[in-house]
Amino acid sequence: MLPADGSNVGVAPAIRLQTPFAANGAITCHIRYAGCCAGKPTMSFSLRQVHDRMPFLHLLTTNPLEAVAWVLAIILAITVHEFSHALVAWLQGDSTAQLEGRVTLNPIAHVDPVGFIALILVGFGWGKPVPFNPYNLKAKRWGPALVSLAGPASNLLGVVVFGLVLRLVLQFSSLPSDNLLITFLILCVQFNVVLMLFNLLPVPPLDGSKLLQLLPSRFDYIIENLNKYGFIILLAVVLLGQPFLSRIFGAVTDFMFSLILKGLD
Repeated sequence: MLPADGSNVGVAPAIRLQTPFAANGAITCHIRYAGCCAGKPTMSFSLRQVHDRMPFLHLLTTNPLEAVAWVLAIILAITVHEFSHALVAWLQGDSTAQLEGRVTLNPIAHVDPVGFIALILVGFGWGKPVPFNPYNLKAKRWGPALVSLAGPASNLLGVVVFGLVLRLVLQFSSLPSDNLLITFLILCVQFNVVLMLFNLLPVPPLDGSKLLQLLPSRFDYIIENLNKYGFIILLAVVLLGQPFLSRIFGAVTDFMFSLILKGLD
């Protein structure tokens, strides 16, 4: 990781964007949709039902198909997130990630096996870090921040796309509320919301921490300390701040679904 002041010895090292993510059953929304569209029977379901059977291992034994939807949804969110980091770095003139085969939508290039297993077992994991050399970027000051924000931005786009598809399915189909497609779309929206919000936290090595480098130089000491103790702080946030994060993430997810389902009552 490049020091906060940009100093280095020898050739500038490539920064690697490590993307932790959380998919905890406590982070759910509580919206209930009940509506009748185009003469179809009234549908009623709670979005909480998607995560009630967590953790994942229990879900795997009780509902294997839903477990497959869970896996596909999180892999899709991670893949697009990491790909976006690599793509923006490449578009800015740095080929570090491209040379490592990261400018691709192939999940194998982005999903870290250990991080994914950790997600399944403890509800917290990470994707493969995306390397980039800030000295190769066209935008020297804003470049690293743009590369970092590309991941959360892709998740926001995912919320919009999957939310729109979910709305169309609910409005124009007669699928039952426990249909696997509806479950998959709900999971895609939820995972993208959580991945976006979690990575915007200004704690290294999360994407949001790169925005701190845009602060005036008088804040360098704060950035240096965050870089030094970032992983410890992140663990503390995950272990101790979960109730608070769950409320925040849940409120944002509720809001997103309220927009998606607006007018379908």
